[in-house]
Amino acid sequence: MLMALARLAVRSSYLVGAVAFLLGLLGVNGGAGGPECALTVLPGQSIQQGIESAPEGAVICLQAGTFHEHLMISKSLTLKGAGREQTLLKGINILIPVLSIRSDSEIQVVLDSLTIAEGRDRGSLVRVGGKASATLTDIALINGNKADGLEVKDQAQVYVQRAFISGIIEGFHAIRVTGSAQVTLISSQIRHNDRGLVALDASRVDIQDSEFSQHKSSALQVCPALGRCHATLSLSNSQVSDNNTGLLVYGFARLNLHHVAVSGNKTGLQGLFGPSAQISLRDSLFSGNEIGLDVDGATQVSLINTRVTTSKFDGLKLGDLVQAQLLLSVIEGNGSDPQCLMPQGICNGIMMHGRAQLVLIESVIKGNADWGIAERRKPCGYEEDDFSGQVVFEGMNTLEGNNQSGDHSAQGNPGNHPFTNLPPGNVCLP
Repeated sequence: MLMALARLAVRSSYLVGAVAFLLGLLGVNGGAGGPECALTVLPGQSIQQGIESAPEGAVICLQAGTFHEHLMISKSLTLKGAGREQTLLKGINILIPVLSIRSDSEIQVVLDSLTIAEGRDRGSLVRVGGKASATLTDIALINGNKADGLEVKDQAQVYVQRAFISGIIEGFHAIRVTGSAQVTLISSQIRHNDRGLVALDASRVDIQDSEFSQHKSSALQVCPALGRCHATLSLSNSQVSDNNTGLLVYGFARLNLHHVAVSGNKTGLQGLFGPSAQISLRDSLFSGNEIGLDVDGATQVSLINTRVTTSKFDGLKLGDLVQAQLLLSVIEGNGSDPQCLMPQGICNGIMMHGRAQLVLIESVIKGNADWGIAERRKPCGYEEDDFSGQVVFEGMNTLEGNNQSGDHSAQGNPGNHPFTNLPPGNVCLP
């Protein structure tokens, strides 16, 4: 029987299909992946034919080498490479994904230990849609030219662990999540792309123990500039560093940070035009950004036990209809750029304009280049009056050692607030 099956395999010219599957059932080593491999595919053979012939739930093992192919998976199975440094799947066409996973019924697909590369002209490297669930482990997605790295849409659910995504260029995203899709990203590195991750529509993204760095645009974006969007992004125990914008929030977005370090970005966090966006920062650090946080619209912002330090210019900017609360937080040492020490440069710990409102509770504002907290009005050194909001102090707040530039030593601490008797240059409010 085995001899007959072997002859069949020679005639078919690849070690997939019935022969390898039966050998797997008999416990015979099928190749690189060992006995668990129902099918084993060699470079030069067709992975897609293996997918079509494999039974539901099969493990298809790819040996080391390069495969030039586009794949469509619509049933539950596992595609296992020999390691992401050894097994490479490369796209050859434009407009279609290199690997697509989709089903209108629930399926479970696993991609493990391989690299997927060369998505072109709107053909994502990996696209998951419909009601499919996918697990990506030890996967690299690289070199997407006008193509997203990982695209998750519809009602799909994707779990990603130990991934590396890099080289996604021409305005596309390393990860794009739309519809009501859900993505969990753990212990992954997203680096050197035009854009990192974007969550749109009603999607939900949970990121843990990961790094987003060196993106030309935003590392993480929640919702688009226009249109209704209720996407949610939660980020914990992660780093966002050396990007143009670290975190970008629009619309009705929900952003939750816990134990996150945001550093070395042009803007650490930017909230724009949000009609009711909600931003919650807990136990996090914003350091060494050009501007720590810059929030406009009707966004609600909460900082709890969070530090905003050593920004080149302002630490925290609040405008329009923003409602902000700082609890047990520290705004320190902002205005580190040499321009802030010149009379024409005003770099504050907290700068407010428009009708923004702030409640400051048991927090510390110290050692900033100019005012610890100031409004955009002429008494504070600005050329225009643009503030009709409110600042409320609750509990024991500390404001000290601000006005490091010395530019406000003759101005006192203008306004009606509890800090008028401090050394000059700490507070400038109505």
